[in-house]
Amino acid sequence: MRFRRAILISLPIILLLIFWLTAVGRKPSLELTGFEEMTLYSIDPSSVGPGEKSKEGEMFRNYSVLGKFDVAAADKRTEIAKALNKAVAERGDSRLKCFEPRHGIRATDKGETRDFLICFECLNMEVFGRSGVSGSNITEGPKGLLNKLLMEAQIKLAPE
Repeated sequence: MRFRRAILISLPIILLLIFWLTAVGRKPSLELTGFEEMTLYSIDPSSVGPGEKSKEGEMFRNYSVLGKFDVAAADKRTEIAKALNKAVAERGDSRLKCFEPRHGIRATDKGETRDFLICFECLNMEVFGRSGVSGSNITEGPKGLLNKLLMEAQIKLAPE
């Protein structure tokens, strides 16, 4: 009798745990590889929220876009992907959570699009995909590369 009661009490908890574990596995991958299209964004972290739009009116994940460019060269897309993947792999345990992103990446391949919002102040990144939202700590590694590419394209950077 006690055994049956224990099973009846435990079963919903076990099912809930299984559901939660499988739901976690469906979050978008933090890895950036194999994308045929990529756009790099410079965004204004102080502009979050509807109604606050840049002159051009373009928004990226509710942030005003200061400028953007399509990364057409495959070697540049690969360089960005490697730098970002390395930043995730070597991440520390950042406790800062200001999350004022100044960089964004939209990567698309075979109908799948993922958006990456990156804050190098608190070293956090959010990834938006078809299956939801993921997040991770990162290193400051890709910041120089992203800033360099934006400046070469004559795109304004958000002040720090």
